[in-house]
Formats: sequence, structure tokens, C-alpha cells
Amino acid sequence: MRDKLKSWLPIVLVVGGIALGYGGWKLSIPMLIYLGLLPLGIGVIAFGIDAIRKRVSAYSYGDDTLNYTYSYRGLAAVMDGIFLAFVGLVVFIAGVIAVAGWQDKVLVSVSEHPGIALAVGGLMLGAYSFAQIFGTQEAKSSVFSFLGSVPARMFGVVFLLIGLAMVVLGGFEILSPDGFDQLVERLKTQFLSMPQYALKG
Repeated sequence: MRDKLKSWLPIVLVVGGIALGYGGWKLSIPMLIYLGLLPLGIGVIAFGIDAIRKRVSAYSYGDDTLNYTYSYRGLAAVMDGIFLAFVGLVVFIAGVIAVAGWQDKVLVSVSEHPGIALAVGGLMLGAYSFAQIFGTQEAKSSVFSFLGSVPARMFGVVFLLIGLAMVVLGGFEILSPDGFDQLVERLKTQFLSMPQYALKG
């Protein structure tokens, strides 16, 4: 009974959060939408922790006529769980910020010091990328399935590199905000000067 309750709790939280948000949208009550983010975020975090703990994550979508299922196992499931936990945490924090009315302050703070946001976004992208690179269990069922998963794995490698770059940039901004600002200004100057070089050429 206790195990069943644990397995159903994340689903209840996610469905409840979506229902609150939908109700707030239909009734034009923003606070309900913000409150809906809290259980939604906690539910997604719970799904992520469950995937990390069990080293298994599975997804299914479609209808009675066409249903598609895919799953991760082992390290791929752990990476997928980490990604879900990060997503849930971001959703929950966004809900707290919205309920408290701190949106403007947080936006100003992030625009002035984007290091933490960049690092967290990079870690999320990296975890997602690793899951794509390792691939689903279904992709390992046959040679044809594996070949079909190659594009997703290649995109995973690209996203992983982008995620690593985001983590490095975020860490650089946290450790040296002035140096990061100088780098951004230098890149802006080079980018804006590119069309002039193109016209001269």
C-alpha cells in the first residue's frame, strides 16, 4: 500500500498542478497558475528522483490506435532523472518567485548576473544530451532501430557541447563578473562589425 502511494503521488502532484494552472488560465486568475507550478515542479522532481533511484525511466504517449513507448535504463535513466529533477526544480522555483511577486527583481538580477542561470541551463542540457547519446532501450533492439537513433545521438553530442559551453560561461561569470561583461562586449563588437566586413568584401 505504501509503495503504491509513493508511485501515485508524483502523478497526483503533476496532474493537480496542471489542473490548477488550467483553472487559473480559464478563470483569468494568475495566482492559480503560479500556485499550480509548485505541485507540478515537486511532481517532476519526484519522477526524476525515482528514475535515478531505480535506474529506469519510461514514457508512453499516443492513443488507442497508435501508442509509442520508449525507455531508458542504467546510466541513461540516471541522466534522464537528473534532467527531470532539474526541470522540476526550475518549475518549482519559478512558481515560488511568481507567488511572491519577485518576477521583476529576478529578471533584473539574472540579466545583470546570468552565471547561475547559464550553469544550471548547461547542466540540464548536458544531462538531457547524455540520455540521448546513450539512447533508449528500444533503439538497441535491432540494427535498424539503432541506425534510426543515430540522428538523435548526433544532436545529443551537439547539445552536450553547448551545455558544457554554458556551464563554463556560467562559472566564468560567477567567478569573474567583470571579465564576463568584457567578453560579452567584445563578442558584441565583433558580431556587429561582421556585416561591415561582408559589405566591404
